[in-house]
Amino acid sequence: DDEAIRGEFPFVGSLMNYQHYLCGAVLVAKDWILTSANCLAGTQDSNGLNVRFGKSKERGRVFAIKECYLHPRYNSTSFDYDIAICKAHRAIEGKNIKPIRLSRKGFWNRQNAVGQRAVIDYALLELHFSHVPVTSRYRCKTLYGKKITNRMICAEVGKNNCFGDEGGPLINVKKQLLGIGIRGTNCTDRTKPSAFTNVYNPDIIYFIIDKFLFE
Repeated sequence: DDEAIRGEFPFVGSLMNYQHYLCGAVLVAKDWILTSANCLAGTQDSNGLNVRFGKSKERGRVFAIKECYLHPRYNSTSFDYDIAICKAHRAIEGKNIKPIRLSRKGFWNRQNAVGQRAVIDYALLELHFSHVPVTSRYRCKTLYGKKITNRMICAEVGKNNCFGDEGGPLINVKKQLLGIGIRGTNCTDRTKPSAFTNVYNPDIIYFIIDKFLFE
């Protein structure tokens, strides 16, 4: 992984519980972030939840979270429907902070053959990234079987998603959002791709849009 330069990924943040790192997060609107539902599954309420944007602990800007919504069909065993959306108390804005764009063409277009994965180093809260090829559904299902559902996509990240990768984005070369990182089960197996929640699956994108429009 390469360390990102300041402002390179202005939509990537760190979801925190007070000062404790929980997951990566992606800014999708001025006061809304996406993350993994698994990150919030054990959280009783939004007290103490905040999202931090910036290159490190010392230079980050912190925004308190007002409320979070987990997908109603989220499955903590299979990680299916692993998506959550959170609303901040105020607009998330500042220098080098900007929402990510969504692809008007959805997921399957040639711009998405190779993506980038942005990962938070949870020890230092520094941002790293890597270029990763998106994996065919056939290969992914061959390796993982029924664990891979229509709500998921896979990418060859060089290692399975581990703590720190969860909730972070998979993006295309135009820096448009493709997926949200799902927690891996084997952090040492570099031969297998990692799974991401496909934000363009109808069950996922309509859940996101519904919160934007009718919250």
